Amino acid sequence: MLRRYRHRRGVQRLLDGSSGGVALPTPPVAGPEFWYRADLGLTVGDVETWPDQSGNARDLTQSDSAQRPSYSTSSFNSSHGVTFDGVDEILAVTGYNGAIDADDAPWTAVLALKWEAVAADKGGFAFGNSASNSYFHQYRSDGALGNAHAVRRRGSPGDDQANGTATLLDTAPHILSIVFTGTAVSLYQDGTVDAMIDGAAQDVGTFDIDNLALGGKLGTAEGDYGNLTIAEFICYASALSAGDRGTVEAALTTRWGL
Repeated sequence: MLRRYRHRRGVQRLLDGSSGGVALPTPPVAGPEFWYRADLGLTVGDVETWPDQSGNARDLTQSDSAQRPSYSTSSFNSSHGVTFDGVDEILAVTGYNGAIDADDAPWTAVLALKWEAVAADKGGFAFGNSASNSYFHQYRSDGALGNAHAVRRRGSPGDDQANGTATLLDTAPHILSIVFTGTAVSLYQDGTVDAMIDGAAQDVGTFDIDNLALGGKLGTAEGDYGNLTIAEFICYASALSAGDRGTVEAALTTRWGL
């Protein structure tokens, strides 16, 4: 059987005589754990499955038709986007088996997103454990301030929430990056670090992580649904260096015209 690799226009193609070929995009930095792009693999309408472009087969899915977000070709900066209604729409990874498998595991998430409405206690994405708690890491709007970013770590030995007041939430499209080192978290909007979430300490316990959700949180108390549009979500199982984070941010900025 003949198998060869070909690179053309930033797309990595695996040609296999038995399958007819599989094509995946080339990531801006190698090795993402999860990667979802609204310009790939979706058709206009409700989203039952958002295909993972990382090559790890960790698709986002929603079996309940009433809880599916909607995809259009013009919802994010006049381009592709998946919009969550903020009422009950959420997507989650099936067959998680990710390297981000404990609440002290480092990770970096970079998103192209736009809040459609700003309100308190609304979730953008979360890592969690389906059985023992609702989430352990969550990006959300602040519960008290409402119009501020927040990154929350929940569970034993307690809750830690880093709140951003220097960079306020709005309804414009942005590139958002969150870097968790295993003990501290930093948040960047359009490449600029938030002064209130810059190496903010976050205690960790001993919990396993077995799910990733976009649009809210999962677990024993699903909720915190956010009214937002996501054009891209890419996540690594490491705290990316400033240079690598900048490379990913630049790729998303170019792709989404920001």
